[in-house]
Amino acid sequence: MNSLISLFINNFRIFYRDRIFFITTVLFPWVTTSILQIATSDFNPPRYQFFCTIFCFWFFLNIGVRLIISEKNIIKREFYAGLSKGIYLFSKMLFYVAVSIYISAVFSVSASIEWVDWTRLNTLFRCQNIDWIHTPIYLDEVDYDSDREKWDDLSQKRTLQQEYYDIKKMKVSDLFFVYKRLKNENAWGLILTRDANGWKWYKNGSDSILFTNWPGKIKPHLNLFHRIWQQLVQLLLFDYAFMIMILSCCAGLLLGLFISAIVSTRDAAVQLVPYITIYQIIISKEVIAINPNCTTFNPLRSYTINDILGWDFGSLLSLFTVSRFLRTLAENLLATAKNYKAGWGYIFKNLQFEIIIVLLWIVLSYLFCYMVLKRWQQ
Repeated sequence: MNSLISLFINNFRIFYRDRIFFITTVLFPWVTTSILQIATSDFNPPRYQFFCTIFCFWFFLNIGVRLIISEKNIIKREFYAGLSKGIYLFSKMLFYVAVSIYISAVFSVSASIEWVDWTRLNTLFRCQNIDWIHTPIYLDEVDYDSDREKWDDLSQKRTLQQEYYDIKKMKVSDLFFVYKRLKNENAWGLILTRDANGWKWYKNGSDSILFTNWPGKIKPHLNLFHRIWQQLVQLLLFDYAFMIMILSCCAGLLLGLFISAIVSTRDAAVQLVPYITIYQIIISKEVIAINPNCTTFNPLRSYTINDILGWDFGSLLSLFTVSRFLRTLAENLLATAKNYKAGWGYIFKNLQFEIIIVLLWIVLSYLFCYMVLKRWQQ
């Protein structure tokens, strides 16, 4: 136990000592999700979450392939001196799983929260150089029936003008940590909201709450601190998106550790990362990245040998991805949790094959890596 704690602390020191690596790791989820929010908005949440899953997998794969190979000569001497290979590998996994919890939390929250209200900021920036933005506009000066085109034009201008004035009146804090949607994507179907009487729990129907109660009853009572607190509480309920991101990070990390243990040089390990990541994206049959209206990630209800042999080559190859099964979990769990309680019983009853495949990725990568380390003694 003492050895494990010492190794964990040592991993933290190594992590913190490399300031560039430390800073880029801390900033990675914030920068990535900010760019993703600008690029995708919330028009297609499944597509957004797929990219989050891939980014988590790629980032920790990229970390994992560097860890063992970079200190190979040192740890060989440590192993010879009596350091347990199992404790060494477990300490690596334990520390970076802790890092993955932080990164997964940011990615999970980013699916429902915009760090900056880009839409309003864009409107504010765009209106700065409009000549008529401060000129009063009166629709009663134009006859709606005889000059419909001009009336519509003035109406659009007045709407933009009013939006501009409303944004100018907002507090600066209201432009940060802005809700795109309220979510209750957890096994309990719970969502924490706040009204004039304080905090309240709602069950299910987050969409109806958003559209009926949001403008007058909920939004005015959520300042920046409340918004942050509400999202932290939702994470503590073990949000399904949070769980899926952690699984993605772990799958990438342990596969990276395995590669790091078997290759001879760090450069060789790094060169494998783009091949694996591209395979995860393309062969996972992620067609919603191309066609937003197409959904193919249904649970695999039948996976007997005869059924699998009847699949096309792309489907067969997708069995060797982790992204397909993570995306299947996300697409089914995140939708189901809004309608009724989808607890662990629901997962193992309806999505057991997907869970098994993802866990096999993690467990087998760990075991194979351990077996490679054991061979170093010979």
